[in-house]
Amino acid sequence: MTKDQFDAYKNNLLRKAADIRRAKESEYFSTQDLLGNFRKIASFRGRETPVTIMDLAAKSIVSISDMVNAEWEYEELLIDERFTLEQWDEKFIDAINYLLKLYASIREERG
Repeated sequence: MTKDQFDAYKNNLLRKAADIRRAKESEYFSTQDLLGNFRKIASFRGRETPVTIMDLAAKSIVSISDMVNAEWEYEELLIDERFTLEQWDEKFIDAINYLLKLYASIREERG
């Protein structure tokens, strides 16, 4: 893979992640506090916000791991049983957005 190919994949995925994040922000988050719902969940669970976000991010990361194992570690899948690129994008986009929120919450906690 060339650097240009890699950069194209990376830029495409980050653009999609930003688009999804913006769409979900207006649906799920207060415009005043983008981490507000995570703070509420953390408070409800008696945990710190970064821990809560990491717990939620783990679901996306485990899903990616399961997909990788299903396609490359288990029995050979038929072509029509393989995951679509759209399914891969969705899982990676979710993971990226959770990781960005985790990063932001850590920066915020540290001042």
